[in-house]
Amino acid sequence: MEYIVQINKFYGPFELLVYLIETNEVDIYDIPIAEITEQYIAYLDVLQEFDMAIASEFVLMASTLLEIKSKMLLPNQEKQEDPREELVNQLLEYRLYRMASDDLKISEEKESRFIAKPAEDFHIEEDNACEQLLFEEISAYDLLYALKNVLKRSRFETEDNILDLAKDEFTINDCMDLISEKLEILQKVNIVEIFSLHNSKKFVIAVFLSILEMSRLKNIRLVQDRIFGEIFIQKA
Repeated sequence: MEYIVQINKFYGPFELLVYLIETNEVDIYDIPIAEITEQYIAYLDVLQEFDMAIASEFVLMASTLLEIKSKMLLPNQEKQEDPREELVNQLLEYRLYRMASDDLKISEEKESRFIAKPAEDFHIEEDNACEQLLFEEISAYDLLYALKNVLKRSRFETEDNILDLAKDEFTINDCMDLISEKLEILQKVNIVEIFSLHNSKKFVIAVFLSILEMSRLKNIRLVQDRIFGEIFIQKA
């Protein structure tokens, strides 16, 4: 298959790598490392032809991809770790922070169109009803902050900081089904309760991504009972 290289400005090696993965529409958990490596190196070659300086971190990523590719070519051994595992972990973390960054930019653009009222002009009605803040007012940064708190407070089965990313375990679709089942029983669910259903870092990350996806699809909405309060999931 012929690969057409496009000259785009990428701010880091992970941004370029995610771009290639999304362009090829491949599963992040099962990266076709040989094809992606060829495309990555082809992109760097084109940059050199245009006399563009290539930062050292891009070259380092190319070396890492080549190393993973060489390990993938070795004869299979029983219980051998997938050489792509650590790279997948880093890509997942990068995607989380990119989502949060994109959402913050959107929020900043929205806020720039409003003029703040003086504090003394605000009046809050006290009643039994919860003050519901729609998802547009709850940024991905708020969700990411909640996620970091869960990861910080919880003790997981594995002691290291590398996620156990066994393929097809705790998929985003599975977590979306789990959330939907909970919402069939309960009117609203605390996201911390969902995070705590399994003692696994990968499960927590998968739940976080599934919440973002369900919100994007408008299957759910996120509400708070008070400003800066706990975040709950409700049916949209």
